[in-house]
Amino acid sequence: MKGTSDPDNIGLNGANGPVNVTGLPTAIEITQAEGGRDKLSVDGRGGADTFDPTGLAPNTIGFTFVSQPGADRRRPARGGPPTLLGGEW
Repeated sequence: MKGTSDPDNIGLNGANGPVNVTGLPTAIEITQAEGGRDKLSVDGRGGADTFDPTGLAPNTIGFTFVSQPGADRRRPARGGPPTLLGGEW
């Protein structure tokens, strides 16, 4: 998934199968996600983005945030940190 060139407030929510991605131009729902198998990659692109996975239960889905250096923020994930490509936390 890709964010916009403006600041995005991207949230991940879900437990026991369904995962919702909010804060992008199109709302996304992933049904029956399998935490040990499925992966979600979110690229914030430009802008000072905020990544918020706090509504996502542990082991619901694996996820990666692609970040820009020094511009993006993230809230801590429940059950461990996500993978981060680029940027810094």
